Amino acid sequence: AKMHPTPVQIVNVHKEDHTFELDIEALESVLLQDGVRDLDVVVVSVAGAFRKGKSFLLDFMLRYMSRKAKADLWLGGEDEPLSGFSWRGGSEPETTGIQIWSEIFVVEKPNKKKVLYFIKVAVVLMDTQGAFDSQSTVKDCATIFALSTMTSSIQIYNLSQNIQEDDLQQLQLFTEYGRLALTEISQKPFQSLVFLVRDWSCPYEYDYGVDGGMKFLDKRLQVKEQQHEEIQNVRRHIHSCFTNVSCFLLPHPGLKVATSPKFEGQLFDIADDFKTQLKVLVPLLLKPENLMEKEINGSKVTCRQLLEYFKAYIKIYQGEDLPHPKSMLQATAEANNLAAVASSKDLYYNLMEQTCGGDRPYVSPQILEEKHQQFMQQSLENFRKIKKMGGKEFSQRYQDQLEQELDSLFANFLKHNEGKNIFSTFRTPAILFVLIIALYLLSGISGFVGLSLVAQLCNCIIGLVLIALFSWAYIRYSGQYRDLGAVIDNGAGMVLDQASGVTVTDDVIKVFTDMKVRKSAEEAAKRKKAVLFCLSEDKKNIILEEGKEILVGDVGETVVDPYLTFVKMLPQNDCRYALYDATYETKETKKEDLVFIFWAPESAPLKSKMIYASSKDAIKKKFTGIKHEWQVNGLDDIKDRATLAQKLGGNAVITLEGSPL
Repeated sequence: AKMHPTPVQIVNVHKEDHTFELDIEALESVLLQDGVRDLDVVVVSVAGAFRKGKSFLLDFMLRYMSRKAKADLWLGGEDEPLSGFSWRGGSEPETTGIQIWSEIFVVEKPNKKKVLYFIKVAVVLMDTQGAFDSQSTVKDCATIFALSTMTSSIQIYNLSQNIQEDDLQQLQLFTEYGRLALTEISQKPFQSLVFLVRDWSCPYEYDYGVDGGMKFLDKRLQVKEQQHEEIQNVRRHIHSCFTNVSCFLLPHPGLKVATSPKFEGQLFDIADDFKTQLKVLVPLLLKPENLMEKEINGSKVTCRQLLEYFKAYIKIYQGEDLPHPKSMLQATAEANNLAAVASSKDLYYNLMEQTCGGDRPYVSPQILEEKHQQFMQQSLENFRKIKKMGGKEFSQRYQDQLEQELDSLFANFLKHNEGKNIFSTFRTPAILFVLIIALYLLSGISGFVGLSLVAQLCNCIIGLVLIALFSWAYIRYSGQYRDLGAVIDNGAGMVLDQASGVTVTDDVIKVFTDMKVRKSAEEAAKRKKAVLFCLSEDKKNIILEEGKEILVGDVGETVVDPYLTFVKMLPQNDCRYALYDATYETKETKKEDLVFIFWAPESAPLKSKMIYASSKDAIKKKFTGIKHEWQVNGLDDIKDRATLAQKLGGNAVITLEGSPL
């Protein structure tokens, strides 16, 4: 027995996680029916805001397609209820996702090419979920509208009472979201757009129907010089997206239709004006000579091919490649906050340029660090002062972004400043030159005592070092082979490290890496909160000092105040290096930063202070990306936590390790 035609759900929207699912089996059951699968397809879709009568209108189209042989009698009897796509009065949405009618109507339409007088086409009627209900995000609405526009040959944009500017802006957003998903974009990616204005109440200005509609539309979409650029762009965009744009003005269907809960679509309850215009509108869209086949990139699409396009398009919207469309408030708030970030970043950049820019002399790293902290606070203060949309929490992530960008800028300024240091600039040739002299002396001594093999080896190495020296000079002069230059610089650095006799052990580097990387709560408990490093007994290695550490998991368990516990760990009469993971709070947010501390108390032996001071560069080179460095010369400098707070963020810091300042 032949199944009674019904609406078929082909795209489901999962409201919990706002994802989309194509019911391929359901779509195949309609598009791959015998006798239609290889016919060119005409897809008529209705889209627009929810509760504006889209399904109600589609059911009159169904009635027309089912009774087209009866010509003027297709509207039916006065007491006949309206059936087809599910519809009802009220304020809650009825249709979800995308539905199509299970029966595909085969129509013979006149062939313009005249090879055959008539060609058969398959007509599909599509109903879409109403936009802007209380459950849908902007992305949900944009995706449904875009999918229906991409797969339809006639998109009816169902509007209430008027074409308002926000209707046009939403249309621009939705069609652009569709255009974004198309890999090959023809000049006008979509076909026919019909603005259907329901409940039109100004027939004295513009008549009901298509003539009044076109005059009204021409005025609405007119581009004038005095219009704001944004308004002009919306209108140009709509014309650039659709091959054909038209408008139809439809009167109000009557009070009973709008207010009666018992209304079932009977014609005697519908206003005469509405019925009169309905008799014009539906044939205008669905008469055989008016049907428009679906085309993609200039080629007509069959029902079988439409199935494949649906599969391809839904994959695009299920993926993460497309940007998420946002509400106007969110988009404006983002732009607003990004502008504040850019302005504050410029302020910091200009202040740093005046301190250590291109034509400024070399500045000591310690002074540069102080300037960085000072200018960073000014930049953050500037960001906070700028009026921003979105609220405090929304702006916080942009403030965090600004801080990260300022740290990156500071790292670049540090490198640029280091390049001005004459000792740093000529470090490599100086090391290579000293190495040549040392090898030359060693060669001479070896030859004198009869170790000719050692002398020859020294001479070979001298030759290689000379080649490296001349290569380095050429690279610096020409700017070519910079990777080779970096290798020579690194090699010279290794020679210097070996000569200085101080090496940073792998354990020290691993501790630093573990402290720098944020991990899961379980792993974080084993991470070090504070740790001391010292020189080995032979003064050749920087190592972890045994037992001198605080774990993150200890805080609140065996350690009440991590900062005071850390201060007590420092030896009174010797030097140390330390890493401290400071947790603090500003007026806006909670933060966590690593601080490198060089502990050199006045009471430490002079020799120890000299060795630790000369070895500091070796450990600092391994601790890349640390924002805060602090040299402490006694307990009075460190016992007050406010001193560290000043280093971290000046007066903006209000608590350190949970204790108010």
